[in-house]
Amino acid sequence: MRIISFVGAIAIALASAAVVSTASAQDLDVIRGQVLGPDGKPLEDAKVTATSLSGNVNRTARSDKNGRYTITFPGGEGDYFVEFSALGYAARRFEVKRTADQEILVADAKLQRAAGLLETVKVNAQRDRPERNDNAPDIGGSERPVDNSAVPADQQGDIAAMAASLPGVTLVPGQDGDPSGFSVLGLSPDQNNTTLNGLNFGGANLPRDANVTSS
Repeated sequence: MRIISFVGAIAIALASAAVVSTASAQDLDVIRGQVLGPDGKPLEDAKVTATSLSGNVNRTARSDKNGRYTITFPGGEGDYFVEFSALGYAARRFEVKRTADQEILVADAKLQRAAGLLETVKVNAQRDRPERNDNAPDIGGSERPVDNSAVPADQQGDIAAMAASLPGVTLVPGQDGDPSGFSVLGLSPDQNNTTLNGLNFGGANLPRDANVTSS
């Protein structure tokens, strides 16, 4: 009788443990799945958020290099909204619900690419007035003023002769009545550009008595 009672006690204990184990398993919800891109390849570091419907409890996980993730809910209710988001992809959200004695709820998602839309940026700034100082150097720092006193009297107003008065500039006399030109660093005269008050100027001479500054 003692042996029978001992065996019976063991059977009761095992049955109780099985009931407790089953109850514990039913109180734990496990949500698993895989996040894929539009090409079917796994998405790493995608954010997955599961929210219980009745308790409004949030739990978050990140997908691994294989796109897989796991979220656990102790004392789970079996009904959740699962939201997926990743940089450069459109977010996705749907419901997963336990329909039977499922120990694991599977929630796979495939995300589509989305173009990022930036907010409108408006910049206000004061408009700078252009510098009207004729003595101001150019941005490159290569501008040199022309001293007309170094130009012979018979060549006053001749743009090529005025330019040739500067070091590094060579006068190229005109042929067959053509106007003279000048060469800078060995370039041909047709590589030069002459401007008058900032506008292109095609002439070769300036009035001798004009009150102008040249550079």
